[in-house]
Amino acid sequence: MFCPKCSVENDDRAMNCVNCGAPLQAMPMYSAASQPGKGLAIASMVCGIVSFFCFGFILGLLAVIFGGVAKSKGYRGGMATAGIVLGVIGLAFYVIMLIACSAFSVIPFSF
Repeated sequence: MFCPKCSVENDDRAMNCVNCGAPLQAMPMYSAASQPGKGLAIASMVCGIVSFFCFGFILGLLAVIFGGVAKSKGYRGGMATAGIVLGVIGLAFYVIMLIACSAFSVIPFSF
C-alpha cells in the first residue's frame, strides 16, 4: 500500500506510514464501479429493452423482478429504475399485441 501523503510503499497491514507517519486507510471491499446490485440492474435494463422484440411476457417480468431486487440491494443508479419501467412497458405492449392478434385470429371460412 502506498502512502497518500508521501507515496512511499508500506506493508499492507501497516496503520501508519513508515516514512512520514501519516495514517493509512484500508482499501474498500468494493469500489464505486462495482456497487451492490449493479449486475441485476444491468440485467433488468437489458431484459426490458429486449422485451419489446421477443419473449415480451417473460423478459418484461424478469426486468421488473431484477430491477426490484437491485433496488432492494441498495443500487442507487438509474438502470434499475429504467429496467423496471421498460419491463412494465414491455409487458403492456405484449398484452396489447395479444389482444390485437386475438381480434384478427377469428376468420370466418365460407366454402
